[in-house]
Amino acid sequence: MQPANELKIDTEADAAVYKPGDDARIKFRVTNSHGEGVHAALGLQVVDEAVFALAEKQPGFAKVFFYLEQEVMKPRYEIHSIGMPEIVEPAETSQAEQRDRAARALFSATEIVTSE
Repeated sequence: MQPANELKIDTEADAAVYKPGDDARIKFRVTNSHGEGVHAALGLQVVDEAVFALAEKQPGFAKVFFYLEQEVMKPRYEIHSIGMPEIVEPAETSQAEQRDRAARALFSATEIVTSE
């Protein structure tokens, strides 16, 4: 894994200016310090210039915009797990189907070993 500061990102847009509602096609090429192409994950945010024009007319708008942008950029995740006791213990019929599906998913990851 390379630090991001050793990577170079080249972009190529299919147009210099886009009208509202137009589709944009942008090509990205990520290279390392030797100019070789590398696999990378990129995050992209697009902001219409009209947002900045409105910010000039509404002084408090810029502060709200950048606060919301900061909130959107925070990573969010959920971790759900199911253990053996939830699968093995008897359950009501409504939960039985959910536990059965979870049990099939859990056991599908196990490897079957045959002796020869």
